[in-house]
Amino acid sequence: MADFTLKQGDLGPSLFAQLLEPDPDNPGQRRPINLTGRQVQFRMRLKGSAGALKVDRAAVVTDAVTGRVRVDWAGTDTDTVGLFVAELRVGTPQQTVPNDTHLVVSVIAPV
Repeated sequence: MADFTLKQGDLGPSLFAQLLEPDPDNPGQRRPINLTGRQVQFRMRLKGSAGALKVDRAAVVTDAVTGRVRVDWAGTDTDTVGLFVAELRVGTPQQTVPNDTHLVVSVIAPV
């Protein structure tokens, strides 16, 4: 099951996400990652492939304090039908979200 689905060739809608991390003060809970002054990179590759990344670009931080980002699709990002795994990498210090799985992006064929 996909976390996000697009049709082949579409460049919208954008993918929106809130980046969360374990809350050390509340075990079992998560809190927003404060992205103030930090870069976020969106990386996506074909599921089951160890090959090159299909997408590797900066995400747009839309609300740094609450950890909200937007990924805008461009160019050939959605030209291939298939299931893709993706993650967001927060820089300095490096932190990968999600850290226990991947986001699954599905690109489906149009009618």
